[in-house]
Amino acid sequence: MLKLMYITNVPEIASIADMAGVDRIFIDLERYGKEKRQKNWDSVKSKHSISDIPKVKAAVKNAQIFVRTDPVFDGFADELESVLACRPDVVMLPYFKTVREVETFIKAVDGRVRTSILLETREAAELIDDIISVGGIDEIHIGLNDLSHSYGKKFLFEELVDGTADFAFCQSDVMAYAYNGTNLFESKVEGFSTVAALYMEQVQIVTTNPAIKTVADLAGKSVSIGAPGSGVYFNAIDVLNAYDLKESDISAVYQSFGDSAESLKDGKIDAAFIVAGAPTTAITDLATAGNVYLVSLDDSHVQSLLSASPYYTAATIKAGTY
Repeated sequence: MLKLMYITNVPEIASIADMAGVDRIFIDLERYGKEKRQKNWDSVKSKHSISDIPKVKAAVKNAQIFVRTDPVFDGFADELESVLACRPDVVMLPYFKTVREVETFIKAVDGRVRTSILLETREAAELIDDIISVGGIDEIHIGLNDLSHSYGKKFLFEELVDGTADFAFCQSDVMAYAYNGTNLFESKVEGFSTVAALYMEQVQIVTTNPAIKTVADLAGKSVSIGAPGSGVYFNAIDVLNAYDLKESDISAVYQSFGDSAESLKDGKIDAAFIVAGAPTTAITDLATAGNVYLVSLDDSHVQSLLSASPYYTAATIKAGTY
């Protein structure tokens, strides 16, 4: 059964998600080696801590507490014991390559909570039959970002085409790039089809400066537009182009969602493009530290954007979302 998870370490937000029917609150402790292997990726590098677990646990009534630990490393056993002492409902082991790492994890948990493993390396995928024979594994998730990288792939569509994966979650604009062979893709990608549309992700332009009211006001400002070549990057370029702005018309910064939020909070940048379903953790967490503002697109420029890039749809983020 599919479980709806929400990633946050803010108790107030976890409580709202719990009341909305979210099945699991995801606390992400993974840091070891992640910054190095995902350098320049448009991915979130979590800053959650073990001390967040009891605070979030106390804020929810129904949702399970799901904790992703670090991969197995020299201090893994001590970290895992500290996590288990907080009594989460599920713990996840990420980025493993060997059966022994999985066995180490399962033995250390010793049946105290539900276990989940995140298969996201080529080495683990090629040992999958041996891995699933390890007793004590309750769930297996597949991490296509790291898995694609470990296979030397440019994007997760290649895992679909070559049969490594049967399903993938993807933004509609990236599907259009793949189908037409543009932006992220040097040539057309064939052999995939759409199964379902799950939810809408909004291109959100976030600022802490109330003077920035339109996209035109971004000219000359320091703006995070995602990692170079990422989906967020191309979304930002599309929106800027709709206002006759080029990348060179802003002081571009290339950061992930989480790093963009930190830079906004610290006053290092003026605005950031964040592409995610609203509300999204990167913005809600930022809003707990001070006032944040969303920059709107007017109707005429929205129409220009839709004409040039038909994979977008006009959307309104309701007042009170943040």
